[in-house]
Amino acid sequence: MFYLLITMCCATSMGVIVKLSELRHANRYAVNFFNSLSGMVGAFLALGGLALYDSGWFSAFFAELPAVFGQMGQFSLAASAGYALALAAFGGACNYVAYLSLQVSTARNGAAMTSTFNKVGSAVPMLLSVLFLGESPKLVQVIGSLIALAGILIIYSRREESSVITLKLALFGTLFFGGFCDFLSKLYETFAQAEMQPLYVFYYFLFAAVIALIVVLLKDRRIHWQDVAFGLAAGIPALFHSKFLLLTLGQLPAFVVFPIYSVGNIVLMNIINLLFFKEPLTRRQFFAIGLMIVAVALLNL
Repeated sequence: MFYLLITMCCATSMGVIVKLSELRHANRYAVNFFNSLSGMVGAFLALGGLALYDSGWFSAFFAELPAVFGQMGQFSLAASAGYALALAAFGGACNYVAYLSLQVSTARNGAAMTSTFNKVGSAVPMLLSVLFLGESPKLVQVIGSLIALAGILIIYSRREESSVITLKLALFGTLFFGGFCDFLSKLYETFAQAEMQPLYVFYYFLFAAVIALIVVLLKDRRIHWQDVAFGLAAGIPALFHSKFLLLTLGQLPAFVVFPIYSVGNIVLMNIINLLFFKEPLTRRQFFAIGLMIVAVALLNL
């Protein structure tokens, strides 16, 4: 349980760092870049002896592509590497949009509501797996999806003047793109060999960093020390989060870990919000958060 607590604290600290960077009006494009850069460096150190590129990967990937997708099989090691690069190019773009949505939503809608919607994004890979991978959801997951939908409709049905929420589109972006990144990881796990997963993670952050750098050069080239500090600070708990989550899953079953982890992160963010950020949520919105906490727990069972 100690590793699980550390995992929740790491996830919560990422949300807090994003909130602080927005309060300090940091250059969010630069923060995004340095966050992706720290993830890329960490992933590079975890590559071990894997080669970074081989021209034969793509020929193997395209040769095996029809059979693997047609029969729901798995790529060979060489083809898995080509698949990792192709999927990571798309995933890097999604990662950039997901993190930018997180930044914008935290600034406009508050850390507590953003964190809640981000965790409800676990419904996205479940629904996409049903549609494209032929998986069958459990009854509790269907119920969880319906409860999550009810909570979302409560948030979107009215706008209160006293509420911190001012940009509901960013909430949806946080939910969808965060969940879609998880679905891409599932696509890799479904069709590729586990040995090449470090390669996918490295290129995933590499492509995200390249896109973030291009945006910095086009949108705002002014980079201050606080932009670097916030970006790297967000990347450090992200790296420890992945490590301790794996350690937790080695000690406890997934059906115990994920509901406690997801709900714990939402509860911690809401406690921090009440104590320090004091974002003005209405009773109706707190009720919606309560519904989505129940939904997240059911979705992860």
